[in-house]
Amino acid sequence: MPFIWLLVTALVTSLYASATLNLQQGWQLVGIPSGLSSMQPLDRSEVELVWAYDAATQTWQGFSPDPSLATAITQAGAQTLGSVLPYQALWIKSKQAWNHTVDTAEATDEPQNHLLKLKAGWNLVSLPQRSVVSPELFGDAIVWKYADGWEAYGAGSVEFPAIEAISASEGFWVKSPDERSVDLAQESAKLHPFEDEASMLAYIRSMIEREKHYYGYMDIRPVSDVLPPPPGEVSGGSESSSDTAVNATTTNAQEAGVDESDWLKHDGTHIFYADQSNQRIIVTSFAKIAAGDYKPIQTIDLESGQKLYGMYLRDQKLILITGSQNYYILEGDLAGGAIMPPPQNDVSTFHLDILDLSNLSQINTIASHTLEGNFEQSRMIDDRLYLISRFSPQIVYGYPKIYQNAACSELEQAMGQLSCVTYTTGLYNCSESLLPRNAASSASSSSSGTLLPGSGDNCYYDIPVIDEACQAQYDALWTSYAEQGCTAYYHTDANGSRYMYDYTQPYVVSEKLTPSRTSDATVVPLIEPQRFYAPYKLDQRADITTVSAFDITSGAFDEAVSFLGNPHTYYASTENLYLLSSEYPLYYSFDTYVEQLSIYKIALGETLEYRAKGSVRGGVLNQFSMSEHEGVLRIATTTGNSWSPTGTQNSVFALQEKDEELQNMGVLDGLGKKGEQIYAVRFIGDRGFVVTFRNTDPLYTIDLSDPANPRKVGELEIPGYSTYFHPISQDQLLSIGRDADASGSVGGLQIQLFDLSDFAHPTLSDKLLIGDRNTYSDAEYDHKAFIYRASDQSFGFPYRSYDGYKEPIEHFGIYRVEGDRIKALKLLSEENASWSYGDTRGMIFDMSDLSYGVMFKGEHILSDTIE
Repeated sequence: MPFIWLLVTALVTSLYASATLNLQQGWQLVGIPSGLSSMQPLDRSEVELVWAYDAATQTWQGFSPDPSLATAITQAGAQTLGSVLPYQALWIKSKQAWNHTVDTAEATDEPQNHLLKLKAGWNLVSLPQRSVVSPELFGDAIVWKYADGWEAYGAGSVEFPAIEAISASEGFWVKSPDERSVDLAQESAKLHPFEDEASMLAYIRSMIEREKHYYGYMDIRPVSDVLPPPPGEVSGGSESSSDTAVNATTTNAQEAGVDESDWLKHDGTHIFYADQSNQRIIVTSFAKIAAGDYKPIQTIDLESGQKLYGMYLRDQKLILITGSQNYYILEGDLAGGAIMPPPQNDVSTFHLDILDLSNLSQINTIASHTLEGNFEQSRMIDDRLYLISRFSPQIVYGYPKIYQNAACSELEQAMGQLSCVTYTTGLYNCSESLLPRNAASSASSSSSGTLLPGSGDNCYYDIPVIDEACQAQYDALWTSYAEQGCTAYYHTDANGSRYMYDYTQPYVVSEKLTPSRTSDATVVPLIEPQRFYAPYKLDQRADITTVSAFDITSGAFDEAVSFLGNPHTYYASTENLYLLSSEYPLYYSFDTYVEQLSIYKIALGETLEYRAKGSVRGGVLNQFSMSEHEGVLRIATTTGNSWSPTGTQNSVFALQEKDEELQNMGVLDGLGKKGEQIYAVRFIGDRGFVVTFRNTDPLYTIDLSDPANPRKVGELEIPGYSTYFHPISQDQLLSIGRDADASGSVGGLQIQLFDLSDFAHPTLSDKLLIGDRNTYSDAEYDHKAFIYRASDQSFGFPYRSYDGYKEPIEHFGIYRVEGDRIKALKLLSEENASWSYGDTRGMIFDMSDLSYGVMFKGEHILSDTIE
C-alpha cells in the first residue's frame, strides 16, 4: 500500500462523550480512542480504503466501502478488518475532506481505555486516551513516528530526529521485544529522573509549550541577589523570671513525633505568638500571664511586606517561615515586538530564618535562606525541618509584527471616508474574517484593539452601518480589499502605521524554568537533574514541587528532591512523606464523576528519597484522610458528588510499597448512604473512624488489622456531622462538628463524646451544643486551633458568634472529659471585639498550683484561672 503521510487532525472532544474525526483528502494515520465495534462509521462514500496492522499475526487487515476494492483486499491475501480496538491506529484514504463523530464506549466507574496492549514485534497503535506522553513510556521498545518527517526513539545508531512527544490520535509504530500491556493511567504517571541539566530543561520547556503560552511580562522592580534582612528589630527588655509552666498544651499535631508549624509556640517558660496584623512576633512568659501582665517582654518585627506562614520552636531556636511576592526582570531582546501585559506569572519567594533565643535581649539570626516558589507545607522531625514548595516555570514569548501594506491602508481609508457609512463597535472572535474597521475611529477609540491572548480570544471591531446610497461603492471597495488578502490590523504604532501580531510565530524572549535557593548571599540551583523526577505524561502543568531539608542545629540546607506535579494534600509519618495530587491524572465524566488520585511517597530517612507512586479513585478531605501504620498507608476517599446521577462512593484503601509502586492491598467500599460524602476521618493504630453526611451522620468504626481485608465493624447514625476527631483513650473518641435536624439543615457547633468500648456498637456518651448556625470555629477545619491536655483530659478551641451586623464576639471555650460526660470549665469572651486579623489560638497550663486558660488573637490576650 502507498505510504502517504498527511497531518492528522483527529480530536477527542470528551473522554467519555464522543470523538470527532476531521480527515483530509488522501492518506492519513489516525487513532480512535473509543475503538470501533464495527466498520459502519467508516462505511461511507468519502472513504476509499482503510488499513490496520494485526500485531498478533504480523499481517495487514483491510476494509473498503467499495465492493471492488473489498474484493481486491481479500484476493491479495489480507484479512478483512471488522472492528478496531481503542489502541489500534488506522490508515484511512479519503476521497475528500470530511468529519464524523463517533460515540465512545459507555462509561463505567473505572477510567476507560487505559490499556495499550502490545504484541512481540511490530505494532501499529495510537494512545487510547486523550493524552500526550514521552516515548520513554515504552522503555526498551523501538518507536517510530512521522511528523513532517520520520522521528525515532530507541532506534540505536539510526540517525533520525528524536521523538519529543506522542499525542492522542497520532498513529505510531512500536516494536516490542515481548508481549506486554502498557497501563497509561499508571505508567504515564510514574516518575523518572534526568541524567543532565540540558535534558531536564528540555523536558520542562516541552511541557510548557504543550500546556499553553506563558504570555510574557516585564516589571520595573528588580529582585536583589542579597538576602532580605533577618526578622527585624527586636524591642523590649529581658525577662529574668525562671518560672516555668507545668502541663502546658502544645501544637495539636496529627502524628506523635512529627511537629507542625503554628502561630503559637512555647518552651515552657516563654511564649511566642504571631500578631499577623502588625507583622510581628510577640514574646511573653507564662509567669507574666499568670500575673495578669499582658505587656510583651519584647517583639520581633518581620520585614516589611512579609507574611508569616508558620513557626517552630526547638532548643532555644525560633524558626520562622515567611513569604512575599517579587517580580523578575527577565532579560531579553524585545525589538521584535513582544507583548507585555500586566504581570501574571510572578516569581514568588519565601524565607526561612533561624533565630538564636539564648539571650532574649539580643536575638541573633543563625541562618537565613530564600527559596523561589510558593510555600506549601512544612514538617519537623527531631532537628530536621522539611519545607514543601511549588515553583511555576516561565517562558516569556514575543511575537513579530506584521504591518499593513499600502494598498490595504488606502482601501481602508477610502471606506472610512465614505460619508454615508457609520460604524458601531462590536466584540467578535479574533479568527473571524470581518469587514475592516474604521481607521479614523480606531486611533481614538478606547475600546479599539484586541484583548490579549490568555485573557480571551475576542477582538473589538468597528462594524460598518452602510446607507443604501453608497452600498455599491462600498461593496466595490470591500471586494478589492478581500481580493488583496487584506485583514483588520488593529494596532497603531507611534508613526501611525497599522500592524498586527503574528501569533503563529512566537519566539522566546526569556525563560526561567527552575527555582533557585539563596543561602549566605550565594544563589545556587534548588534542584538537580538526578534528583528531579518527571512523569511520562506531558500534557499537564509544568509546576515543580520540591521537598527541601534543613538541619536546625547548624541552620544549613541539607538536600532537596523535586518532581513535576501539583499536590494539594500532604501527610507525614516519622518515616515518610506522602503527597497527593488530583490534577494528574484526572478522569472526569459528567456521567460518572470519576476522579483519580495520585500518591507520591518520599522517604524521610538520612537522605530524602523518592520511593514510589500509587493511585486510588476519588478525592480526599484533608491530611487526616491518610495515615501510615506498620508500613501500610491507609487513605479514605469520596468518589462523585451528592448531586451527580450516580451519587457518591466512600472507600478506605490500604496500600504498601513494592517495586517502586504503592500497590493496593485491600479496599473497603460502600461507606455512607446515597449521596453522602466523607466529612471526618481519623486513623488510630489499626482502627479507623469515618463520618459521612448528607442528612444524618453515620459514624463508622473500621477494623484495619488485616490491611488486605479492611472491615466495617460498627455504625452509629445520629443527627449532624463531625469534622474533626480527637482520641481521648482506647475506648473514647471526641469530635467537633455541627448539629443538624432530620432534614440535614445545619445548626450550631457541637462537641460529641463516643464510647468505643464495644467497637462493633459505638454509642454517643454525651453531646454539648454551642451557639446557633451563626456560630463558627476555626477548629472545624483547622486541627491546630484545637488544644488537648492528656493529663486531665482537658481541651479547648476558639469560636466566634455573630448577631446581625454587630462586631462578632470572640470566645475560647475550655472543657474536660469526666468519665462519660463533657464538662464546660471556662469561657473566655470578648464582646464586640474589633480585634485584628489573625487566627485565634489558646492554651491551658498550670503554675503555682493553679490552672490557667489563655486566648491569643493578634496583639490581644485573655486569660483566667480554671477550676
